[in-house]
Amino acid sequence: MSGFIPGLSLWLSPQHGSSMDSVLRAIITRYSSELGTPIWGPHITLLGSILATPEETVARLTEAVKDIEAFDVGLLDIVTKDQYFQCIMAKAEETPALMSLNAKLRSVFPAPNSAFANEKFWPHLSLVYGDLSSDVRERVAREIQQQKDASSVPWTLAVREIEVWRTEGPVSSWERVGSVPLGNEVFRERLSRLETHLGYDQCEMVYVDGPLVMERMDGDDVAMRTWFGNVEGVSSGVICACAMLRLLDRVWAMHGPFDGIVGFSAGAMAAVLVAGLPLRFEGLAWLLAAGCPGMHIAGNEGPNDIESTVNGLNEAGTDSARAFVTVCECSQLKEWRVPEHLRSLHVFGAADALVPMTASTATAHLFTTPTLAMHDQGHSVPMRKPDLEKYSRFICTDASTTSLQLTDELDALAAIYPDEIVIESHPPIHNVTISIPLQETRFRGPLDIIFRLGPAYPQTLPSFTTSHQMGMLEFSSAAEAALTAAIKAAIEPLRGTSVLFDAISCATQFMQEYEEPADAGHLINQSSAPDSDSDFDLLDVADESLVILSHTGQSSNSLKSKNARGKWKHTIGLVGKPSAGKSTFFNAATRSSIARVAAHPFTTIDPNIAQGVWKVPSKYVPKRWIDEGRDVLIPCVIKDVAGLVPGAWEGRGRGNKFLNDLCDADVLIHVIDASGLSDENGNILPTDTPNPQDPLHDIHWVRQELFHWIFSNIARKWDSIVKRPQRLPLMFSGYRAPQWLVAQVLADAQFDVTVSPPYAKQFWSLKKLETVVERFLDARFPMLLAMNKADLGPAAAHVERVKEKFGEAVVVPVCAAAEVWLQSQVKAGNVVFDDADGSHVLTQVAGRLESDKEQQEFQNVERVFDRYHGTGVEIALTAAVMMRSPVFCYPVDDLDHVSSVGGVSNLCVPMKPGSTVADVFELLSHGPEAVLAGQFVRAEAVGLDGLGKRPVKKEMEVDDSCSILKLMSNRKSRWQKG
Repeated sequence: MSGFIPGLSLWLSPQHGSSMDSVLRAIITRYSSELGTPIWGPHITLLGSILATPEETVARLTEAVKDIEAFDVGLLDIVTKDQYFQCIMAKAEETPALMSLNAKLRSVFPAPNSAFANEKFWPHLSLVYGDLSSDVRERVAREIQQQKDASSVPWTLAVREIEVWRTEGPVSSWERVGSVPLGNEVFRERLSRLETHLGYDQCEMVYVDGPLVMERMDGDDVAMRTWFGNVEGVSSGVICACAMLRLLDRVWAMHGPFDGIVGFSAGAMAAVLVAGLPLRFEGLAWLLAAGCPGMHIAGNEGPNDIESTVNGLNEAGTDSARAFVTVCECSQLKEWRVPEHLRSLHVFGAADALVPMTASTATAHLFTTPTLAMHDQGHSVPMRKPDLEKYSRFICTDASTTSLQLTDELDALAAIYPDEIVIESHPPIHNVTISIPLQETRFRGPLDIIFRLGPAYPQTLPSFTTSHQMGMLEFSSAAEAALTAAIKAAIEPLRGTSVLFDAISCATQFMQEYEEPADAGHLINQSSAPDSDSDFDLLDVADESLVILSHTGQSSNSLKSKNARGKWKHTIGLVGKPSAGKSTFFNAATRSSIARVAAHPFTTIDPNIAQGVWKVPSKYVPKRWIDEGRDVLIPCVIKDVAGLVPGAWEGRGRGNKFLNDLCDADVLIHVIDASGLSDENGNILPTDTPNPQDPLHDIHWVRQELFHWIFSNIARKWDSIVKRPQRLPLMFSGYRAPQWLVAQVLADAQFDVTVSPPYAKQFWSLKKLETVVERFLDARFPMLLAMNKADLGPAAAHVERVKEKFGEAVVVPVCAAAEVWLQSQVKAGNVVFDDADGSHVLTQVAGRLESDKEQQEFQNVERVFDRYHGTGVEIALTAAVMMRSPVFCYPVDDLDHVSSVGGVSNLCVPMKPGSTVADVFELLSHGPEAVLAGQFVRAEAVGLDGLGKRPVKKEMEVDDSCSILKLMSNRKSRWQKG
């Protein structure tokens, strides 16, 4: 340590627990842990080196600031100095309020010597203490600046008190010895007894001053503050709430959300306005308004308006101008409505000469179930013992109880995530901390998300914060902001229901799939990747994100986290050269005409995406269903990317853009022109071409394009990789490959990434890398060969040659155009297609196919069915999915009759291998597919043959022996109740 600060210091700190406090503490803790430097509370040092006792300092400070209003201080750029206590810091805005406060306190607490007396006040908030090199200082400062720039929390300190700290000795020994509040003393004094009565463990209050300053009247020592402004050119009965709303927006952002709001007089009007804007001011469960005038909101004609009450009072002879005010239209309150769940207590005095009881009660009746409390005093907030008990009972209503819905949700969370979740309940507040699994991602972690469920949950959404120790280069502020936005977008439509499962699922999926934007160094986009000079730096960025999974002889399933389990809806990517019939295959598979079809290259520019269905093979269908002739169809996503041409990986044609569009595909279907009547660039050849294109050639070069797409990105960074062998797995993560799969591929290729750099430099080679990429391509992107146009020219002979070389399991003859024609004719009523018994019977409707062309088309389809027993489209989809086969689960409510749960016909849930009974229950009890309710109690299962009935534990993996599941819970769902 380079020195210490003698005596006492005066600090300006963010309010403990506020959003700004959390952000700053997280930064200080992260970098202190990383750099081995001290940890302390964030603050701006207002004055130091005060040689006085704490008691004397507090007394003198109280007198000095009695007329000082609370104020805000903005934090500006992140800067560095070669000084221990000013190593890395945020420069503070030199506002008149801050600078004048420092000058005043310098006169109250003279410096002990001339050195301190002549030191210029340079306000800042330190984020790192230490003697660090300039390179480290600049790197960390850049990272923090990036986080600040991307932060959704305003970097502003709300200065509401001055803290007194003893700062002698090492940082770890510093201690707070007192504090003095600023501003709003009148209201604070009135509520101090309530705050004490409630106790700090029950209620933490944030005091807010009005945003506007009134003109000083004769005899006033200081100017008074107010909540509302006047509207120029309008009568005095109209007020403007714009400044008030802007101020409370900032307060909510820095300190919120809040559970309740307390207001007196004009402050009560502000509180009422806030209560009617639940989407803007999230979280409120209750309101306490004392001495509140009535309000008419201009432009708001809803049921919560009280204009009729004003008219009634005028007719009765009451001066409504004195009792009621109008809030102007510029405040944009047309959508103002008080939500039904919000509780309210309205306090008013029988002797109030300023605001009559009629006005306060009219305001009270804007609320659904208001509680009225009349006292015998005037315009005041009485704080006698009975009053305090009344307020306390209201604020803490139902604090010791938790709703059945919330209890079920918390119990289910604890049951499903026993090792990942911590629940701290202090009714009516519940804090739920969930550790997001990162084993399947490129992040090192850990990452915790802390959800705060307020008393109004689930009518109001939970607030949440993230907590992690990852560096900015691993988990950037942009990524953190995107995660926050994704969770908010996921739970917003679910307001009023249990949302935590959806929030957790969203966060888990986000962390698994997130990739930095291309301009941040996307690893798989050649056009945006850095040049060779910057490859080493790019790998340094990724260093902190790596998790090494060495091969230990475990099965791949044992390496899977919860995030790699659950329902599996396959995405099938269609690849191939232009004009091979990909778009026709897409239209046939999705029963649509989304994809443009034309006999020239690059018809498809942007990917076409739609839903198709595939048929579960009979060996995976319950025997009872097979006997009853039932088919099981499963939806999938089909993605048709633009056609490839040789050299696409080098940028030819549409280049890597087409290849990168495949990253979210689980399997690929290579649509091949089996007729050979199109060249490798997609140009159509005449039917009498003497040397048609060999489909085997197309298969080879398309495979090479995919290979070089991956290989070239890694090879360009090879020199840097061998210097850090453990980073090789990261190079595959950009292709959305889970880490267990990468670890398995490397182990199978006998590629040990734990070796030393000298060993890697001597024994690793690009030739060995080729082997790894080939294995990775097979594991990550298995490819079915769809021999399209199998009804044209020499296609039949080509199909047999390809089957002989690659095997029947991965080769399917397809006639996509015939399928599209057949679908259109069946839809038009011209053809009847019956495949109920698997015989595929085609029948013309008499008189509907009259032209020779129509007859030729029909006869061609008949020949296709005679030769191939169908058009091959559905068979190709099924065969592709089975190359990365899911586990099939059939949830039922009757094991003997195999009747699907929830009354759903032929319900089959394809699950990712390694999924458990608990995963199935979670899927069926939460989210859009929920057909179960309550908590898991027990489960029973049988095999596909209906035999072997037995109980199964929720931890058991689903496989063929327990495919048919009966899940039992402690509550009936709506469909069970009938």
